[in-house]
Formats: sequence, structure tokens, C-alpha cells
Amino acid sequence: MTKLTPKFQRDGTNGALLVLIVDESGSMRAVHKDTLGGLNSTVETFKKNNADSRLTFVKFDAPFGKSEVTTVFNNMPIAEVPTITEEHYNPRSGTNLYDAIGRTLVQINNTLLVTAPSMRPTVTVCIMTDGEENSSREYTSEDIKKMVSAAEEVGNWTFMFLGANINAFAEGAKFGMRSVNTMEYDMSSIGVTFDAVGASMLRTATAKMGGATTEQLYGQLGVIFTDAERNQVKGKK
Repeated sequence: MTKLTPKFQRDGTNGALLVLIVDESGSMRAVHKDTLGGLNSTVETFKKNNADSRLTFVKFDAPFGKSEVTTVFNNMPIAEVPTITEEHYNPRSGTNLYDAIGRTLVQINNTLLVTAPSMRPTVTVCIMTDGEENSSREYTSEDIKKMVSAAEEVGNWTFMFLGANINAFAEGAKFGMRSVNTMEYDMSSIGVTFDAVGASMLRTATAKMGGATTEQLYGQLGVIFTDAERNQVKGKK
């Protein structure tokens, strides 16, 4: 059954809400420690450069065929985010990508609903996976595509998608990602990839806090991801 698309709330310019949706499937175990280091590095980037930011960190996997989407931190002030450890992120199995995106977008929208428009932050959503969707039970690619489009057009939310071991551009297009906000990375470059994520999210949030719109950012090549970042995350110089 097709999901109804929520009425997405428009974001604001009062600080930044960073949304990380990260694959916790079993294939991520090979880069488990590097992923923990990368997540912490991204958090530190904002602690040092944008103290008015908040973090929502969501992980997803599907043990025993059950679609699990877990919110580790919800709208937490960046200064209060602790070091991310195995207690927070421990890869298991399955890739329920669509359920993770759908549930998280509803959650973020609910956060904005209870926030006065003048107090709302910018919203930047980063989605990372190392494999194709294979375990969602609640949402389809078409559901997510409609939600992403509405969130961008009505809510001014900004998205970025990073994929490894897949054709990220083809997979991302299935649920509404564009080439400008999609990047393929190599699993051997996970640390560099998170450096790029931190830099990209900081550029995006800073521009939006200054009044830039999502469409303006998508229309400027090199704002979401630079050519240098695209090369670095694939192990190129």
C-alpha cells in the first residue's frame, strides 16, 4: 500500500539540524571501527565550527528479516553529543534503506511541527549505505521519492546520498536523489568519506543559515560535493 506523503514543514535559519542516516547492516562490520571514527570526526567538525547545530543520528538494519530503524540521538545539541562507540553503532544484517529514510523524515517533520517557524533550524539529511535496499517492509522507493520531493520543494530540506559497492547514482535516482547530491565512495576510504561528509554538511548548513535555498545549492556544482571530494572518497588523488 502506498504511503501518504506528510505535509512537510519548512525549515528555518536558526542554527542547523544535521540528520545522519547510516547503514548498520552486516557488510559494514569490515569498516566498523573506521565508521565510528568517521562519525565522531563529523560531530567534531560541527562542535568546532557550528555550535548552533543539533544532531539526529539514525541507524538501520534488518536482523532476522525484521526492519529495525533506531534513533541513537534525536535533535541533540551538538555540544552534548557523546563519543560514538560500539554501544551506539554495531553492524548486524540486512539493508532496510527505504524504511530508515521514511521513518526518519516523519520524525524530523514532527520536530519542526512543534518548533515555532522563527526558531526552526536548517535541515540537512545525509544518507549512507554500502549496499542495495533489500529488507524494507513499510516504504517503497516510490514512497520515498515522493517524500524527498515534497521535503525539498515545500520544506527546503537538503539531501545528500553516499553509496558504496553499488551504482549510487542509479540507486539514488530510484528514491529521488540527483547526481549533484549523490556520491560514490570506496569502502577502503571510509575515513576520508566522513571527512567529506563533515565538510559538505558544514558548507550546506552555513549557506542555508545565510538564506540559501536547497534549489540554489543544488544548482551550484561543487557546493554539495566538490570534485576533489568525489575523487578522494574513491581513492583517487
